[in-house]
Amino acid sequence: MSTIRITVNGTVQDVEQGRTVRDLLEQLEIPPRNIAIERNDEFLPPEKALDTVLGDGDKIELVRFVGGG
Repeated sequence: MSTIRITVNGTVQDVEQGRTVRDLLEQLEIPPRNIAIERNDEFLPPEKALDTVLGDGDKIELVRFVGGG
């Protein structure tokens, strides 16, 4: 399978073509709970974010929400 190049939180990575955001989170060992996902400067709606297919050149920002007070 061929690979594509994406940028995740400022770090360039090669991933297999056809992978989703869910696959990326699994690869990075990041639980999908409490994560906001931005793709190419636009936040992905939570109901669609994990199933979004990554494209060559995508810029992904992962922001983890931390509770506190």
